Amino acid sequence: MTKKTCCTCKELKSISEFGKDKNSKDGYRKRCSSCRKKEHHDYYHNCGGKEKMLTEKLKAPGFSHGDAIIKSISSNILRILLV
Repeated sequence: MTKKTCCTCKELKSISEFGKDKNSKDGYRKRCSSCRKKEHHDYYHNCGGKEKMLTEKLKAPGFSHGDAIIKSISSNILRILLV
């Protein structure tokens, strides 16, 4: 197999454009590298920005124990609180 179709952009691409995934049948990821990169970029600018903003608020001078709270709360819980 030298070509594969990306499930996101639906384009037939060379297998070298897909990352490896030992859990998939063919051994490669279902999304091409460029689609994964775009997905990560979009997530960071949409969701990750909110998480960053909350972290900055918790570190504000008037907020006591902000650093301890940031360390104790996992990023998954922060995402839930921000939605």
